[in-house]
Amino acid sequence: MPTYIKIKIRRDSTENWESVNPVLDMGELGADMTKHGLKVGNGLSNWTELPFCSPEIVNDLVTGGATSALSAEMGVELKQLVDSKPDATTVNTLIQSSKVTVEDQNWSSTSTTNALSANSGRVLKNLLNGKADQSALNSLQTQVNNIITSGGTTVVDSLTSTSPTSALSANQGRVLKDLVDAVSNQVTNLNNQVNGLGMFGMGYTINSWNAYDKPTKITFEDGVTATLTWTGQFLQRITASTGEVMTLNYDGNGRITGRTITRS
Repeated sequence: MPTYIKIKIRRDSTENWESVNPVLDMGELGADMTKHGLKVGNGLSNWTELPFCSPEIVNDLVTGGATSALSAEMGVELKQLVDSKPDATTVNTLIQSSKVTVEDQNWSSTSTTNALSANSGRVLKNLLNGKADQSALNSLQTQVNNIITSGGTTVVDSLTSTSPTSALSANQGRVLKDLVDAVSNQVTNLNNQVNGLGMFGMGYTINSWNAYDKPTKITFEDGVTATLTWTGQFLQRITASTGEVMTLNYDGNGRITGRTITRS
């Protein structure tokens, strides 16, 4: 009967091999049971200086190593990351859907998402500047009270009367004041909305992208274009269609809210 001899080679975990870091004799084998790798000694080099007989297989995306191989499992994870990356068309669609529509003096609009133009805010402010102040309203009420006391004038408690000789009641004076105050509050809110649009409050379109999905040309609603020059993924310069340097302002969501053009 043949006799079989079982041969066992030196073996240990990665931590222990690297901690002791022995010198293997010429031709002596050592097995890393953590990495499932095999090294052959040369009688001179320490363990950490010897290469593995086959490439080390790395099962994560943070460990480096120019001679290590990536596991098939990590290859699947990388593919999923690439597949989930949005393309340029999707990004452009999201930008267009977030664009704010600005309405100019459209007093009949009932939109809760559109913004009123800065020009509309100016018109409303001019109207508001012509309203009576509190002192004038108090003086008017005093005159009305005097007329009522004298009993010589008809007091009308309505805002629809066309009589040129009747007096308006103090109650209607209060109603008018409430209306004026409401207009004042509305103008304040509209001014806040206009200020929130940035420097010019207009939409824009991204016309082209580079290989890194960075925008290279932007056209604003007023016809001005911006050309963005990149070195790799780093922005070097923004040039306006007039040939001058442009600076873009952004909000917390990365949307363009304003621009500044300076001489080159």
